[in-house]
Amino acid sequence: MRYAEKVKRDPMQSIVAHQKDENLKHFLHSKEQQAPELTGKRKAVLAIFGLTFAVMMWGVSLAGWWMAELSALFIGSSIIVASSVDSRKLRSPTALLTVPATCSEWP
Repeated sequence: MRYAEKVKRDPMQSIVAHQKDENLKHFLHSKEQQAPELTGKRKAVLAIFGLTFAVMMWGVSLAGWWMAELSALFIGSSIIVASSVDSRKLRSPTALLTVPATCSEWP
Protein backbone atom coordinates (compact mmCIF):
# COMPACT_ATOMS: atom_id res chain seq x y z
CA MET A 1 0.00 0.00 0.00
CA ARG A 2 2.93 2.35 0.50
CA TYR A 3 3.77 2.08 -3.19
CA ALA A 4 0.19 2.97 -4.18
CA GLU A 5 0.20 5.98 -1.88
CA LYS A 6 3.59 7.10 -3.24
CA VAL A 7 2.40 6.83 -6.85
CA LYS A 8 -0.89 8.55 -6.04
CA ARG A 9 1.04 11.51 -4.63
CA ASP A 10 3.50 11.63 -7.53
CA PRO A 11 2.63 9.54 -10.63
CA MET A 12 6.17 9.99 -11.94
CA GLN A 13 7.35 7.65 -9.14
CA SER A 14 5.60 4.72 -10.85
CA ILE A 15 7.82 2.01 -12.31
CA VAL A 16 5.93 2.39 -15.61
CA ALA A 17 5.79 6.20 -15.69
CA HIS A 18 8.13 6.27 -18.69
CA GLN A 19 5.51 4.34 -20.70
CA LYS A 20 2.67 6.84 -20.15
CA ASP A 21 2.84 8.46 -23.59
CA GLU A 22 3.09 5.10 -25.37
CA ASN A 23 0.12 3.73 -23.40
CA LEU A 24 -2.04 6.77 -24.11
CA LYS A 25 -1.23 6.56 -27.80
CA HIS A 26 -1.84 2.80 -27.95
CA PHE A 27 -5.04 2.60 -25.92
CA LEU A 28 -6.73 5.94 -26.51
CA HIS A 29 -5.59 6.75 -30.07
CA SER A 30 -6.91 10.26 -29.49
CA LYS A 31 -8.52 12.14 -26.65
CA GLU A 32 -11.59 12.88 -28.77
CA GLN A 33 -12.65 9.26 -29.11
CA GLN A 34 -16.42 8.89 -28.94
CA ALA A 35 -18.58 5.97 -27.90
CA PRO A 36 -20.08 4.17 -30.90
CA GLU A 37 -23.62 5.09 -31.89
CA LEU A 38 -26.30 2.83 -30.43
CA THR A 39 -28.00 1.80 -33.66
CA GLY A 40 -31.03 -0.43 -34.00
CA LYS A 41 -28.83 -3.41 -34.84
CA ARG A 42 -26.70 -2.87 -31.73
CA LYS A 43 -29.81 -2.51 -29.58
CA ALA A 44 -31.11 -5.81 -30.98
CA VAL A 45 -27.81 -7.56 -30.22
CA LEU A 46 -27.87 -6.20 -26.66
CA ALA A 47 -31.48 -7.35 -26.27
CA ILE A 48 -30.58 -10.85 -27.52
CA PHE A 49 -27.66 -10.95 -25.08
CA GLY A 50 -29.89 -9.88 -22.18
CA LEU A 51 -32.60 -12.37 -23.12
CA THR A 52 -30.02 -15.15 -23.44
CA PHE A 53 -28.65 -14.34 -20.01
CA ALA A 54 -32.14 -14.26 -18.46
CA VAL A 55 -33.10 -17.59 -20.07
CA MET A 56 -29.80 -19.07 -18.88
CA MET A 57 -30.51 -18.00 -15.29
CA TRP A 58 -34.05 -19.40 -15.47
CA GLY A 59 -32.85 -22.64 -17.06
CA VAL A 60 -30.14 -23.30 -14.50
CA SER A 61 -32.07 -22.28 -11.41
CA LEU A 62 -35.59 -23.56 -12.18
CA ALA A 63 -35.53 -25.92 -15.15
CA GLY A 64 -32.45 -27.92 -14.13
CA TRP A 65 -30.50 -27.17 -17.29
CA TRP A 66 -26.90 -28.23 -17.59
CA MET A 67 -24.24 -28.32 -20.34
CA ALA A 68 -26.29 -29.61 -23.28
CA GLU A 69 -29.12 -27.11 -22.82
CA LEU A 70 -26.79 -24.19 -22.12
CA SER A 71 -24.68 -25.07 -25.17
CA ALA A 72 -27.78 -25.10 -27.35
CA LEU A 73 -28.89 -21.77 -25.91
CA PHE A 74 -25.55 -20.09 -26.63
CA ILE A 75 -25.19 -21.62 -30.09
CA GLY A 76 -28.73 -20.49 -30.96
CA SER A 77 -28.18 -16.94 -29.74
CA SER A 78 -24.80 -16.80 -31.51
CA ILE A 79 -26.42 -17.82 -34.78
CA ILE A 80 -29.09 -15.13 -34.35
CA VAL A 81 -26.47 -12.45 -33.62
CA ALA A 82 -24.23 -13.63 -36.47
CA SER A 83 -27.13 -13.36 -38.91
CA SER A 84 -27.12 -9.60 -38.31
CA VAL A 85 -23.57 -9.26 -39.71
CA ASP A 86 -23.37 -8.03 -43.30
CA SER A 87 -21.17 -10.67 -44.92
CA ARG A 88 -20.36 -8.35 -47.86
CA LYS A 89 -18.37 -6.14 -45.48
CA LEU A 90 -16.16 -9.00 -44.35
CA ARG A 91 -12.71 -9.04 -45.87
CA SER A 92 -12.03 -12.67 -45.04
CA PRO A 93 -13.60 -15.53 -43.06
CA THR A 94 -11.46 -14.51 -40.08
CA ALA A 95 -12.38 -10.82 -40.24
CA LEU A 96 -14.74 -11.20 -37.30
CA LEU A 97 -11.83 -12.40 -35.18
CA THR A 98 -9.81 -9.21 -35.62
CA VAL A 99 -10.34 -6.31 -33.25
CA PRO A 100 -10.96 -2.97 -34.99
CA ALA A 101 -8.58 -0.13 -34.15
CA THR A 102 -11.40 2.26 -33.26
CA CYS A 103 -14.97 1.92 -32.06
CA SER A 104 -16.28 3.47 -35.30
CA GLU A 105 -15.07 0.41 -37.24
CA TRP A 106 -17.42 -1.99 -35.42
CA PRO A 107 -20.30 -3.30 -37.56
